[in-house]
Amino acid sequence: MMRNEQRAARNAFNEAAKPIRAERAATVKAAVDKAVAEAKASGKDPVVAGRVARGQAMQATKPDFDAKMKAITETRRDAMAAAKAKRDAAMANR
Repeated sequence: MMRNEQRAARNAFNEAAKPIRAERAATVKAAVDKAVAEAKASGKDPVVAGRVARGQAMQATKPDFDAKMKAITETRRDAMAAAKAKRDAAMANR
């Protein structure tokens, strides 16, 4: 019983998080691709440029990403707590 509720909460969270994560990944990928292309054009190491750009892009998108994830994370946390409370109540009645 509790497992199904937890699974439903996790699945709902993952479905809600998927577009948020995809949006961030697309933003980061665009920044990395641009940096790699510029590095190749200027004769610098594209691997290093890509790694640096990825770190900078992840840092730049973190506040927005965290803000979007906060609401669904709290929803998941509340659903998990409700499932645990339901389980604890059922175990107490045994």
